[in-house]
Amino acid sequence: AVVVQRPFSICRAFPYIEAKYLHPGDFNIIGKNAKRDIELMHKYAPVSVIKDAGGFDMGSRLSHQDYILGRRVGTWKQVADAKISEITGFLAAKADLTAWTAMWRMAVRKAQVQGLTGEAMYQRAGQLFTKAITLTQVYDSTLSRPGAMRGGSAASNAATAFMSEPLTTLSMAMDGAKEIKNGNKALGGTIMA
Repeated sequence: AVVVQRPFSICRAFPYIEAKYLHPGDFNIIGKNAKRDIELMHKYAPVSVIKDAGGFDMGSRLSHQDYILGRRVGTWKQVADAKISEITGFLAAKADLTAWTAMWRMAVRKAQVQGLTGEAMYQRAGQLFTKAITLTQVYDSTLSRPGAMRGGSAASNAATAFMSEPLTTLSMAMDGAKEIKNGNKALGGTIMA
């Protein structure tokens, strides 16, 4: 079920990158063009690298330092845990990559419509994508979790294990209410829809 739900997370980003920028081919993550788009997404939207380092699950399979330095080994338990996570998370990770690549392509299209080309277009797409991701998407990183989810104790981890989606939804509702209060009723309503 999780794998099927992942691509539909794009809908939460529509207040920031409108649905009109979504094309049917945006969900393709195979081939040279897809590889290029993913590389551009990683270059201009570093949040996508954090997503890649964290994987799909509720714990980074690598420390960010290990990821940056290219270290892929650890204790036998770390290696075994990473392998299990890799095997069980393959489809979920591909679903995430599919959704985020589609959102990246939408952001590039929106930047093009704004009259930008080349480097300026990709920088603007990176800004649009990063804003949409950080405000509407769930990704596992100590850099993106609320304080309650970073407790570290077994009790804290158990209590917040399935809170990412609800906390993201709550955060979006609060953002929508704030936009309405500040007079931006169209955006606020779209966020809360």
